[in-house]
Amino acid sequence: MKKSTFVIIALALLSLFSACNTGTQSGDKINAADRKAIADMAQHMFTALKHQDARYFKSISSDAYLKAAPFGYFDSLVNKVKPDTTATTIQVVSEYLVRHAYNSHADSIITDNKDGKDYKFVFPHLTDETYVYMFSVPGEDIGIAWLATTTFLKQKNEWRIQSFSMRPYQYLNKTSPELFTKAKDSYKAGNLMASEFYLLLASETLTAGGSYFHYLAEPEMKKFADSLKKGLIKNFPLPMKVSTLISQPTILGISAKLRHSGIYPLVVYKTSNNISDRETLGMENLQLHHIIDSLLTGITRSTDSMIYYALDDAPTPKTQPNKVEFVRGTKE
Repeated sequence: MKKSTFVIIALALLSLFSACNTGTQSGDKINAADRKAIADMAQHMFTALKHQDARYFKSISSDAYLKAAPFGYFDSLVNKVKPDTTATTIQVVSEYLVRHAYNSHADSIITDNKDGKDYKFVFPHLTDETYVYMFSVPGEDIGIAWLATTTFLKQKNEWRIQSFSMRPYQYLNKTSPELFTKAKDSYKAGNLMASEFYLLLASETLTAGGSYFHYLAEPEMKKFADSLKKGLIKNFPLPMKVSTLISQPTILGISAKLRHSGIYPLVVYKTSNNISDRETLGMENLQLHHIIDSLLTGITRSTDSMIYYALDDAPTPKTQPNKVEFVRGTKE
């Protein structure tokens, strides 16, 4: 009888111990030792990015990830990501420690901060413990930030990279949902061009956490994009011939252009002038710039500069025309 009682108590204690070591913990609820270990690795990642050192990423990757990652993945990444080399610290966006027995199912984290920036992140659970760590680093271009999304697993009792991605996180110092809010506000104010510009930036930062990362506002964003597209087609049909100018350039499209000083609206147009005659092209561009806000109403209201591409022909999937770039201040 005493033996049975002892077994029951032992099993109960084991069950209680297991319950305390399963589930999901976040932020300062995670034990200090693991938090420090991961934070130190993340800081070293930032240093490695600044020095374009792919070796560090490889040295802390799990054996499974080194086999699964595309050839030259980290070498390509450190060359693509351009952090601000004068910055010294990273910004922790979120961190989670997920514990449960290994299974073949994917895990997911869904935030509920109700701040408009909530997201869902899906990731594999390859061991009993997975650490999800997201941190942002400032880019070398003003107003730009990158998001590093890493999952770690335990290999020989050491944390190792299980998956890793790094993508644009902020443009104009705003995340995708915040840019989406700017797009909606501009739309309500009747400024479709500014709305399109902000929505372009929101789309570029939509998958900040990788292919399996989704902001919960994404369905609303896609629905809004459809409505905005209809409004743009109705009010600003492209291509648009500018018949008020002697050379009659044709506006082909608008986009966004990243420069060191920030991100600006980009207007692409076809010129009938000789693409090699920079003086004539410059005069035509200045004339176009002076009337651009009357053609694409509101496009200059979201920026202090405009960028233009003058093309000698419309681009096709098989041909890329010659182009000349112009940068103009909105007050020029």
